[in-house]
Amino acid sequence: MSKNTGGPAFPSGVVRKTRQRPNDPGSDFIISDITESKNPGLTIRDYFAAKAMQGQLCAQANSDFGIWKDFEALAEEAYRISDAMIGEREK
Repeated sequence: MSKNTGGPAFPSGVVRKTRQRPNDPGSDFIISDITESKNPGLTIRDYFAAKAMQGQLCAQANSDFGIWKDFEALAEEAYRISDAMIGEREK
């Protein structure tokens, strides 16, 4: 079973706009086509995990003792936090 990634964090496709009346520069634009991004980049899950990891490391830097000696455990915890955040978004 795959994890819910939340989709792309910063999607970027190409949006093509045309004027409602092509020869009238004052007419409004309408969206005529939207293409999918060829490179979706980070998922929301990855973005949330990165933010969680950043917070954990900052909290460690501001304490008298280091709690994250094992960075694999740090990454696992960051993704647990990320999964919880995505779960809350789905409610």
